[in-house]
Amino acid sequence: MENVGVNHIFRLNIVISLCYNALILFYWSSDSGNAEVEFVVQGDAAVFPIEAKAGINTKAKSLKVFRELFQPPYAIRTSLAPHREGPDIKDIPLYAIGSQLPRLLRCAAR
Repeated sequence: MENVGVNHIFRLNIVISLCYNALILFYWSSDSGNAEVEFVVQGDAAVFPIEAKAGINTKAKSLKVFRELFQPPYAIRTSLAPHREGPDIKDIPLYAIGSQLPRLLRCAAR
């Protein structure tokens, strides 16, 4: 059973980090309702999905659906997992999301 309070605090921290960087937040869900991305933001040259995971299990089926539909340069995922940047998904630990967002959102479009 998930601790709902921890999830809310985790997501609130993400919202604060995004707002601190003067970003307007959007939410996306598929027409079927089977996929959702909690945060979508406009970068300098593209739209980026940001997935927030409260634990270390970082499976992101919804990010995959979003990426297939909209083809952003990459997706951003924040969680308790360590920092790792692949070509398609940038995993940023929760403690670093606020400082890393400006760099990640300056990415040139593909």
